[in-house]
Amino acid sequence: MSIKNSFSIIGCILLGFISSVSGQELYYFTDKDSIQLGVKSATEIIVPLGRHRITYEIDFSKPILSPIFELPGSLNKSPLATDNPAMPSATVYNRKGEPLYYTLWFDNGSDYFSEDLQRIIALDNGKIGFADEEGNIKISPEWDFAIPFNYGYATVLRDVKKERIDEEHWTVVPNSSSSFKGYMNKNGNLITPSKTKKHEKDYVLENGEYLPYPFSYTKDEQDILKRFEEYYEIINDISLHNYYSSDPKPEVSLQFEIIKRPTKHFPYYKLQGYRKQRTNDDYIFLFHAEAQTFHYIDYPYSLEQENIKPIKEYILENLERIIEYDKQTSKHQSSYPFDIDHAYQKWR
Repeated sequence: MSIKNSFSIIGCILLGFISSVSGQELYYFTDKDSIQLGVKSATEIIVPLGRHRITYEIDFSKPILSPIFELPGSLNKSPLATDNPAMPSATVYNRKGEPLYYTLWFDNGSDYFSEDLQRIIALDNGKIGFADEEGNIKISPEWDFAIPFNYGYATVLRDVKKERIDEEHWTVVPNSSSSFKGYMNKNGNLITPSKTKKHEKDYVLENGEYLPYPFSYTKDEQDILKRFEEYYEIINDISLHNYYSSDPKPEVSLQFEIIKRPTKHFPYYKLQGYRKQRTNDDYIFLFHAEAQTFHYIDYPYSLEQENIKPIKEYILENLERIIEYDKQTSKHQSSYPFDIDHAYQKWR
């Protein structure tokens, strides 16, 4: 399939996604002073003004296409305890205007999605859990704090408090001798680390213990990963071009795992890149089972057409970028060199 035809299929896929999610078009709106923020359709107010204020740039011209949306601030008017690490950032609503949960404040805004899960705060008890991009709560909010998912696991904590490092930074510390730290998989099960390695891809913790390799696949999914091997070597070479290390290449090479299956609103398998078992969000790819094609998805990982490109187009663009970079920086010597000109001719 040519890049042009592949891109046309993606366009059709996106149009189908938009029409299926929208139902009725929703838009952000504000008042004459541009302070209050709400959401409405052509016929009714979904979230009225008065609950939320504009705290970042909003594009009022584009419809809201996702199954959920967030508005800055929480509905809770009571101030939090200064040592509470569960600080809300925004309120997440479904398309009916029903509040679902708060997002956790992180890095001057809502917590990022990691492995397609975001830390959230329950509306009622203020505890932390995890939800996906469609608003489904995957890990029940019952924790005082949590560290984002990585390699299939999240660190969850109970009976902890926030402790200031300086004016801008803080950390989480035990609140008593009863404080708890554990490792939770995406099924919501706490997993006890092992002293011994039982699988070559077990998750290696900082203390040298192991958590079980968390990924399992159907035959069809194994076939997807097998097909992706056609692109693996060149993607890995591209990823290592400006990566500096004295480690052997196999130790720093990317590892790809399927972290998301198709849903009603997301018609793809999502492949996540890992380096040394740490998520690397520069290398996220999609596979559409109906079109039988791989694609690259760019940050912010929305299904808008400009964020998705056929995988061969991604490869060529990056090879061209590397060639141009090496021309301008003649002294650059990669720790993991490869024949760039040969690769470019092959993929062109």
